Formats: sequence, C-alpha cells, structure tokens
Amino acid sequence: MYCTSCGSYVPDNQGICPNCGAAVTPAQPVYQQPVYQQPAYQQPAYHAPIYTPAEAPRSNGMGTAGMVLGIVSTCISWIPGINVIVFITGFLGLIFSIVGVCRRNVSGKGRAIAGIILSAIALLITFAMYYYIGTNY
Repeated sequence: MYCTSCGSYVPDNQGICPNCGAAVTPAQPVYQQPVYQQPAYQQPAYHAPIYTPAEAPRSNGMGTAGMVLGIVSTCISWIPGINVIVFITGFLGLIFSIVGVCRRNVSGKGRAIAGIILSAIALLITFAMYYYIGTNY
C-alpha cells in the first residue's frame, strides 16, 4: 500500500509510514469479482442428416447399340462386296438409335443421335455405291 500523505510505499504489515511517520490505515482488501460458474449443460445431440444418394439415370442401351451399329455400318459401307450387310446393320442401327432418342429419363441421348447420323451416312454411301454400280454396268 502507499502512504496517503507522502505517497511512498508502505509494506502491508506496518501501520506507520517509514518516510514521513504518518499513520497509515490499512487499505480495504480488494475483493475480486466472483467467477461465474456456468452449469455444465450437456450439449444437445444433433443427428447428422441422412442423405440419400441421387439415383443415377438409367443407361441408354438402345442408343449405345444404335451408335455401335452405325459405326460398324459406316466402316463397312465403303467395301464393295461386304457392304450388303449395311442394309441390315444400318437399318437396325437407325431403328435402335431412334428408339434410344425417344426414351425418357435415360442418359446417353447424344450417343443415340450419333447412331442416327452414322447409320444414315452408311446407308447413303451404300445406296450411292449400288446406284453407281447399277448405272455403270
């Protein structure tokens, strides 16, 4: 504590200031603010939300089959002796691809459209080759 008359430091156990000799009254003890004890509440139990995975769209088997048949038809439509098969594979590829485009809630419609285009090109090439052969011989 400090002396009220001269301001010098006075130890806590002395009642007289060693510097000026004035009587020093002991200072009131400083009480600290009581620490608030928060009751130990249990945290509420939160359940994690249950997420159901999104259902994957069904695959478009008809569109894929039509695209494969369109690729095969386009590849063999240039070969004069074998391109007779294109009449079967091209028409099947065209039909499968059209069915694949018309199906709802399926993925792979782009494959079905590619199958329509490739099958149509293969059939056009084959018809053109047979028309050319038929007119020249």
